[in-house]
Amino acid sequence: IPLGDTTVFPLAMEQFLVDPRLSTIDTSHETPLFWQVPFVGGVFQNFMTGCSKKVLASNFKLADDDSMRVHMVRESLYVNADLSSIEGIGKAGVEGLAKSHLADVIVSNHVHVIASTIFDASHKGRLFTALKHPVDRCISEYYYILPTFDGIHNKEMNLEEFVSSKFSDKDWMTRFLIGKRNGELVPEDLQLAKEILRRRCLIGLHDQIEQSIHLFENYFGWVAEGKNAGNYRRCKQEVVSNEKAHAREIFGKIGKVEKGDVVYEKIVNLNKYDMELYWYAHDLFEKQKSWAKYGP
Repeated sequence: IPLGDTTVFPLAMEQFLVDPRLSTIDTSHETPLFWQVPFVGGVFQNFMTGCSKKVLASNFKLADDDSMRVHMVRESLYVNADLSSIEGIGKAGVEGLAKSHLADVIVSNHVHVIASTIFDASHKGRLFTALKHPVDRCISEYYYILPTFDGIHNKEMNLEEFVSSKFSDKDWMTRFLIGKRNGELVPEDLQLAKEILRRRCLIGLHDQIEQSIHLFENYFGWVAEGKNAGNYRRCKQEVVSNEKAHAREIFGKIGKVEKGDVVYEKIVNLNKYDMELYWYAHDLFEKQKSWAKYGP
């Protein structure tokens, strides 16, 4: 993808994130980095912690405890760090999260900051993510956020009102991927976001959960063998089943939103860059399935 004359591929991503097409995964100098897109990646984290028993560094930090160590949260293991905030990422960088090798997987929304703060030339990240169609993601966002609103008026806000409100994300994926939280997006921003995914990211899709988990299993070698294989398979089935049940719950609460509906078109128009980025990622997913079968 040609970038504009004034667009530069992020240096930290170029230097400190591994090209996913490199087949040899150097576990002594690399850590998988999961780009957590809100209202999408939870099921994949459940798979990683519950089934593959991976230690995650995400946002489970103990209060009044800054020590870099592993602790347990509801039967899952996490590094004592908060990678949901810029400040927390900075602290984890100072503490040497990547070189500590405490985390099997690092998880954050802030992929730009993670690349430049946590990783270096000797301790690189291998980026992967799971994406959801922007309309479905917006519906999930509405479902989760609505009960948290204060005031009767906000609690009565319908989906169409929510989509146009300040509470709804607009082009979240594009903005966070290129590190442009504010200001107007331009076509060059979309081109850069596409190129970051193409050069540096293994793609999973929420609407193809089983295939995406299988892709991650093969790529990272996260497959249980021997006496643990049965429990591992059952765990995967339960994680996927729970996510599908949750999708039915959202559908029951929100109702059907179809192409051509006013609210559907409004979401699309307010997330035009994310729409194009999603379909580009969808095509990447299909292409990557042909070669992302390496294992460590």
